This record gives sequence, C-alpha cells and structure tokens, in this order.
Amino acid sequence: MVWIHGGKYLEGTSGNPHHDGTTLAQSGVVVVNMNYRVGAEGFGRIGGAPDNRGILDQVAALQWVQDNVAAFGGDPGNVTVFGQSAGAGCIAALLAMPMAAGLFRRAIAQSVPGTYFTPRLAAAISATIAAEVGMQATVDELARISPRDLIDATDAVIQKMPEYVESWGPTALTPTPFSPVVDGDVLPAAPWRALTTGAAWGVDVLVGHTRDEYRLFNARLGSEVTDEQVSATLELLAPDSDKDYRTVYLEARAGQLDELVNADWLFRMPSLHLANAHHAGVGTPGPMNSAGASIPRKAPHTASTTYWCSARSASMKCATTVGRPRWTRPITSATRCAPTG
Repeated sequence: MVWIHGGKYLEGTSGNPHHDGTTLAQSGVVVVNMNYRVGAEGFGRIGGAPDNRGILDQVAALQWVQDNVAAFGGDPGNVTVFGQSAGAGCIAALLAMPMAAGLFRRAIAQSVPGTYFTPRLAAAISATIAAEVGMQATVDELARISPRDLIDATDAVIQKMPEYVESWGPTALTPTPFSPVVDGDVLPAAPWRALTTGAAWGVDVLVGHTRDEYRLFNARLGSEVTDEQVSATLELLAPDSDKDYRTVYLEARAGQLDELVNADWLFRMPSLHLANAHHAGVGTPGPMNSAGASIPRKAPHTASTTYWCSARSASMKCATTVGRPRWTRPITSATRCAPTG
C-alpha cells in the first residue's frame, strides 16, 4: 500500500506522525510512504517546466515501487495507492494519466477535492505569486530567488485570495491556490471525464468522504451567518439551487446550510462523481463510504485517517504508539524525484 499524503497541494510530508504506517505494517502489509514537491514548485504553472511536477514525483515513486518493492516482501502486481484530501486529488489524477497506467492495481481516494485547473487559471495564479517578488512565472526568473521567497510569496497571495474571486472564480475562496492542471499532456482530461471513458479500466477504486467535510476550513464557524451570505454562497457554488437546498434542508440554520453547500462543492460531490464516473467507465459498482454516518460528534475533513492509522488500537490513538514499521530501511529515502529539474 502506497500512501500519498494531503496538505492542500501546498504542504505535507511523509513524516507526519498522524499518518504512521505501523499498524498496517504489523498486519502484514508492506507500507510505502513518499514525499513529493508541493506548493509552487510542485503545482504552479511555470514557463519552461512541465505541469503537475508533484504528481510526476508520485509517478517516479510508483515506478520505484515496481522496481524495488519485491525486496521488501511486496508484490509489484498488487499495489494499492491510498490518499486523503490533496492526496486523493492526486490519485484521481493518476487514474486519468496514461503514464501511470499499470503502476497500481487498486486505489482508495478519501475526500477528493473538486478543483482541477485549466492552464489559463493556473497561469494567472502563478503569475500573481511570482509578481509578489517582482518576477515572472518562468524557470529562468524564479531560479534567481530562494525557495523561502517563493513560499513567502505564496503565503502573501493566500491571505488575499478572496480579492480574486471575480477572475479566479470559486477557487479564490478555497484554502489553497494550487491544484492539478488539466494540461492535455501530463493530465489529458479531468478525472471525471477520463474515468467515464474507461481510463481506469482494470483498477479497483474505493472512494469516500466524511460527513462534515468543510468544518475544518469554515472561516465563519462560530459567527452569525445571514441568509444573504448563504444566498451568495449558493449563487457562486450552486447557481439556481437556492430553493432546492432550502427545501431539502428545511431545519438547517443559515450557518449549517452555508457549510453544507461548501462541503458539497469542494469534497462530497466530487467524491461521489468520481465513484460514479468509474462505475460508468468499467460497468461495475463503485464502492462509496461516508465516514461519520453513525458518529454522534462531528466528522470533519481528515477525521477518516484516524481509522486506518489506528485500526487495531482500541484507544483511537495514532499507531505511532505501537512501534516502528517492519521495513528494514527507510523506503522514502530511496524515492527519487521526477527528472524535471
């Protein structure tokens, strides 16, 4: 099983203790973790470099698994990729990418984000970030600044993203300025369209989401939300659906309805549509789970990862309390980056 971490395409590491693979490894699974480029270096549209460099890193890691996992007791013909949030978004992209065909047999995508950028949108966002340091978004110009400067420029743009809603659309109201780019080359088509035509034929796919996906990102949580704000959210994310949502969720308060619409747009419906697209493409039912359906407390985004990393722990603590994985040397140290500079 190969884990692809999330982090808004902006951050994250294979060393996150909340994603420790000990429990799975002690159950007899060969667990592989990886790092990949994130932020502008991994997902920005930069002139002179291929798009989706972070996902190209993942392809390189999966190729490494094919070449080397047998030495750790794994079966290269029985690889499952699994990931959550941005990791699930990357998996959806991998399912649609011809260069990733044959690198894994199964895929588990939890909380798939629905944002995949056109080249035009990705270029506009990257140009805005580069302008923060007086540069253009090209390899030659950005090579003159430090990685720290590029991160700081990204952070500066994140702080004012809502100002760009007129030009960037709903993306400007999400937690991140990055997403996979449907460039027609590395990623030929959006995952939903690609899977509908059978791009992931032969791959078993399990898709899921939590009940309260947007709770983690809700900037309005704890404040009074007006009906006018809910109507504005509906107009932006689900045009012509104002009456439908209010009819179905008659007892929902304004704040609950606002959070629900955001959750549907960003995570829940993209996850459902991915499962349906795969079903349409291969002609078999696409498994779907909804974490939190029987949990009395909230089940926000990321809650589902607690279960696989502590599946054999009655205390629900992360598996880091159990011990170290059984692999004989750190697999991540041998994972190479994609050869894109």
